[in-house]
Amino acid sequence: DTVSFIPTAQFTDSIHRHLLISNNLSSDDEYDLYIPKGAFTDIYSDTCDSTHVVFRMRPIDEYGKFAVTINRQDMTFPVIIQLLTEKGLVIDQKTVSNEKRVDFGILPPATYGLKAILDTNGNGRWDTGELIKKKQPEKVLVHPKKFEVRTNWELEETWNL
Repeated sequence: DTVSFIPTAQFTDSIHRHLLISNNLSSDDEYDLYIPKGAFTDIYSDTCDSTHVVFRMRPIDEYGKFAVTINRQDMTFPVIIQLLTEKGLVIDQKTVSNEKRVDFGILPPATYGLKAILDTNGNGRWDTGELIKKKQPEKVLVHPKKFEVRTNWELEETWNL
């Protein structure tokens, strides 16, 4: 009772470091992901070994949802909202221009943090300052609270920037 299929795969970043593999997976089945030798190449032209991962999807009710409403005074530039792990690693990021609500969708139960980058030049990333031009770096704000996403819960927060 094995069925093979080729899922849709696409890189989610411009430098091809993050690959999104999407397909309608059922939580009732076990999956076997096989990536053949040489499928990926790094910047030094080295290729990967073959990789074989067996996994099972969690049922949807074992995840939680998290959304944040952003209230800000200055709407002249976008703000990058980053979702962080407890250790400060970026899991997801959304750029907010005019909209107020940022929905991070379904997440595994864990404790998360938020960081906002005031993207004054609108290039979609944090920029350091320039000492010679006496230009300050873009402001970064970290939400003082940690957010616990629980199984089968929807968490909504408001953040005044």
